[in-house]
Amino acid sequence: MTAPVLARQVFGAGRVYRHPRTGEEAPSITTILGVLDKPALPRWAAKEAAEYAAAHWDALGALPERDRVKLIKAAPWDRSGDAASIGDRVHDHIDRLVSGEPTTASYEPEVQPFMTAFDDFVDTWRPEFRMSEFTVWNRTVGYAGTGDFLACIGGQLILGDHKTGKGVYAEAALQLHALAHAEVIVYPDGSEEPLPQVDRLAVLHLRPNKWELIEVHRTPETWAAFKSAALLYRWKRQEHTVFGTRRSGTVQ
Repeated sequence: MTAPVLARQVFGAGRVYRHPRTGEEAPSITTILGVLDKPALPRWAAKEAAEYAAAHWDALGALPERDRVKLIKAAPWDRSGDAASIGDRVHDHIDRLVSGEPTTASYEPEVQPFMTAFDDFVDTWRPEFRMSEFTVWNRTVGYAGTGDFLACIGGQLILGDHKTGKGVYAEAALQLHALAHAEVIVYPDGSEEPLPQVDRLAVLHLRPNKWELIEVHRTPETWAAFKSAALLYRWKRQEHTVFGTRRSGTVQ
């Protein structure tokens, strides 16, 4: 979901949730996980930029150098934005379906294969969806987030996350552990209730016309790793306080 109902983007702080009754604020789970090193990202960006330049070589050659550089630099993020847009729309359609809201009988051509995969997953496992796109909060550690779904599958309550990208990465386990350790569910009117005890964590990986339900092992080490990321996030927000008085000199 692009914009969870209780969240907003804050310059320099990322996505922040604001409680509708108390006014308290907390960083989102994904914002906290932004402190993680992503070594594959520079390589991916370089590859996308190079492929864009090769595919548009003649057109780029006719442009001033400044414009060529601007377009090539933006290419990876434009492609990423397109993929994110598809993922957001898939999330929205699924939320409407499992919430019983009216939804279109046909989907956009780029979204339809993902929804076909989701329909096949539902036909196969017959999940009983309990909640979709719900806000959770942990005041002890200090974060909030949005869970994609709670569903009873095979007699067990599953806390799950939808992924529509090419791969599923270990960061998903950190995200799901944070959701599972939330203390309360917060509704749009500000009312709260405890998060129910979930039996398992899982990623529902949707790709065009295929799906995979991937169990995520729940371990104390992964939960500790997320709490460490939250601590590092807060340190980075206050890193300007690590230095004291500056004394300097200039050598002639």
